[in-house]
Parts: sequence; C-alpha cells; structure tokens
Amino acid sequence: MIVLSVTLIAWTAQAQQPSDIHQSTTTPANARFEIVQSELAAKWTFRLDRFTGHVAQLVRTPSDENTWEEMTIVALPEIGSLSRPRFQIFTSGIAARHTFLIDTDTGQTWVIVTSKRKGADGKEYEVSIWQRFAIYEPRPFGPDARTTNVVLVNAAPLHEAERLIESCEHCNPEGAEIPFDNILDRVTGSDPSVTDYVLEQPAKCPNCRLEILEKTLVEPAE
Repeated sequence: MIVLSVTLIAWTAQAQQPSDIHQSTTTPANARFEIVQSELAAKWTFRLDRFTGHVAQLVRTPSDENTWEEMTIVALPEIGSLSRPRFQIFTSGIAARHTFLIDTDTGQTWVIVTSKRKGADGKEYEVSIWQRFAIYEPRPFGPDARTTNVVLVNAAPLHEAERLIESCEHCNPEGAEIPFDNILDRVTGSDPSVTDYVLEQPAKCPNCRLEILEKTLVEPAE
C-alpha cells in the first residue's frame, strides 16, 4: 500500500484499474496517523495509529458532525516502545470483508467483521470490529510425527458445545480466551494433541448469535 495521508486502494470488478477520484498528500515516513478510505462507502473511512495499531472509524454525531469512534480490535498487543510505524491497513475496494489490519513486525492480521451489541435500552445494534486471524500451527514431520484425526462435528455435538459457552471474541473480546476447539475436545472426548475438527456448520454464539469456528475464542459458561 502506498503510504498517503488519505490512502485509497480500490479497483472496480470490471476494469481492475485504480480509481483516481480521491486526492491526498504524502505522509511523512515516520508519521503516526493516517487516514485510509475505501471506495465502497464513506463509512469505511478509518484513522490508523500506525504506532499502536489503534483504529477509529468515521461516524456522525447526533448533531450531525463528523467524529472518530474507536474500534474494538481483538487481542491487539500492547506496544512498549512507540518509536516508529508498524501497523498498516489494506482495503481491496471489492467488499468490506476484504479490509485488513496487519502488524508488519509480527505478521499478525485482523479482518473487519460485523458484531452485535446491546444498548442501554436493550435494543441490539451492529458495530464493526477487527477479528484476529487464527494462528497457524504447522504439523510436525518425521518418524515421531503423530497421525492427525479429523473429526466431523455434526449438529448434535455442536449444539451441546454451544451450551457450554457464555460469549465469544466478537461480543466479549476481553473475556473470550479459549479456542472453541477446546470445548469440542470436552464434548467429543478427543485427544487435543492429535485432533482437528471440521464443523458441519458454524456454531452460534449464545450471546451475540454471530458465527463461531474451530479457532474462534470463547468464554466458557459457568
């Protein structure tokens, strides 16, 4: 991504040519903040703190003024030394789900997803949050490598596992710390060191009703 104070990376599905409808000035190499905007809609306009990874989204106030609203970023690390840029946002311009935040030091990546929250009046509303990519763990090779068992999880054990969780990383990013496959280990009685799961369909968080996959972080029910 070309580093600009207002960065636009967008292609049309037909021509695959860069759009030139936005103008921007060049960001200094060590600038802390930059604005990134998708061509899809004005709501996908972000202010990125390149030092810490914090992201704010452009919103309108009740009095119809512009402001920045801080976004939830699941498992964003604390940065000890704020001396240089290390975070970057990429937006494809094809669809909002292809909007990514990356820590250029570690490669850890987040994708923007829609979550549901409850307001003070009890009504649900949608918010956009950054969900962390699953961590890839390569399998060992050689004579000591153990055979991996792939378990297909159908509806019955999946619903049983859903009853054992309270919330997930979408609605409770601070409290959700256990991968969902740990819950599946308890339900199926499988050995976690040699078992991979394939879900017949995604599970649903009992709190926010968003989809839960094998590596989605969850909070166990008490």
